[in-house]
Amino acid sequence: MSTVTVEALGGIRFSASTRGHQIFCNPPAGSEGEETSMNPSELFLSALGFCVGVYVVRFCEKHNVTTKGMKIQVLGKGTTDPSRFGKILFEIEMPTPVPEELREAVIRAAKTCYLHNTLNNPPEMDITLK
Repeated sequence: MSTVTVEALGGIRFSASTRGHQIFCNPPAGSEGEETSMNPSELFLSALGFCVGVYVVRFCEKHNVTTKGMKIQVLGKGTTDPSRFGKILFEIEMPTPVPEELREAVIRAAKTCYLHNTLNNPPEMDITLK
């Protein structure tokens, strides 16, 4: 089980901590935030990009494909009813060409990311108030 603790820091600024690590989050200035860190949607997309990156690197290391300098651009396209991302696009830019016979396998590895699987098989979510 994974646990993260989110704490309100005043205004609409928050910190999240787990296992001795901490990150911060607040909305942009136009949304009553302070523009001092990523907003929740950006952190969400970042987490997806990190997860995809881990799975791609693991696959590529086994097949001697260079990944240092790899970039993953994650684009979330919003929609409404309810407000959410309606489509998320991943563009993986490799630092060196991937052999043709491995290209589809790299994409399959990216799609096995834990968070990708979670979104494709939505979990139950419950909220309690203490």
